[in-house]
Amino acid sequence: VKDFQRVVAANPQWRDSFTLLSNGSLDLNEAPADLISAACQCTLAAASDLVSIRDGLDATPGTIDDLQFEDVETALNLLGIPEALSENVAARVSINDPVRRIRSLGRTGAISVERLVTVQYTGDRGKVVSFTTRRIE
Repeated sequence: VKDFQRVVAANPQWRDSFTLLSNGSLDLNEAPADLISAACQCTLAAASDLVSIRDGLDATPGTIDDLQFEDVETALNLLGIPEALSENVAARVSINDPVRRIRSLGRTGAISVERLVTVQYTGDRGKVVSFTTRRIE
């Protein structure tokens, strides 16, 4: 992937942050600040501000006070992406990707197990694209 070393440099644990089983773009309603910064060629501070706005007053993603961006342009404006770059950057990002990655971590005593499920949604229904389970040491 062209320029992927930027993503690896920003987040060496990138595999834990997103799935490659999506439409290929980074969902600005879901992505962490470091990946937004790399994909949008903006500062980490600008990306962190966007995530702060998106995650609402409680600073917790996935809660009722979250702001879900309706279009890419609004998010890019908040990031301060210059108009001359916005078309290029917009090609790398999306809003509300129909693919969701669900991570569940369970623990009992000294044993931890992680389950990762990737689901592709069409309307209200989802289809499991991948499912993995691994023991975490």
